[in-house]
Amino acid sequence: MKSRTYWFAFVGLALLSFGCSTSDDHVSFTGTWKNVKENGISDQKTEATVSVKVSNNRFRIESRDQDSELIQTYDGKTFNQKTTDLPLPGSTETPAPPAVTSDQKMDIQVENLRFWKGNYGGTGIPGGQIAGRETLLYQVQENRPDSKLTGQAWVDAENKVVLKKVFTIYSSQVEQMVSKTTDECQEIHYGPVDDSAFTKP
Repeated sequence: MKSRTYWFAFVGLALLSFGCSTSDDHVSFTGTWKNVKENGISDQKTEATVSVKVSNNRFRIESRDQDSELIQTYDGKTFNQKTTDLPLPGSTETPAPPAVTSDQKMDIQVENLRFWKGNYGGTGIPGGQIAGRETLLYQVQENRPDSKLTGQAWVDAENKVVLKKVFTIYSSQVEQMVSKTTDECQEIHYGPVDDSAFTKP
């Protein structure tokens, strides 16, 4: 199988502490995010689309880039994952069969996949609209001996869903942006989600 990037992780901001205010655990929605990763050293950029369906603690995440598709579902007890390599344009090779796993999990064991949640303390400032929703912007920065880490999060002012994150690592040694990850919601619709979304893919 080809190597894959797990776009759903959105781990950048986890390196920085925002406080203790928790996002809503009882929200249901369907949404699509765009993930862009930029490498300032190699001048490369990758993009992926992440579609999400959420109902309270249950979720379905579908992540796709030019190389592969990853589907993850959690029904509150069982976590399923299906990975499919996509054929290269013009390739005549037979694709490998999808890799499928299924495991019993507790909520806390899949919490890191819920990128739409976050802990944001203090007072956010008006962040404008993201995907048609009014947001509050939270910002944090950490200075290290050889680098500066900057995090920004735009949170739905009403439902507390994280609609956009930007995480940047700047190297003070070479005076250059090392990496920048942007995760931005393209559209979101709040409301009930059918139970069939959380079954095994």
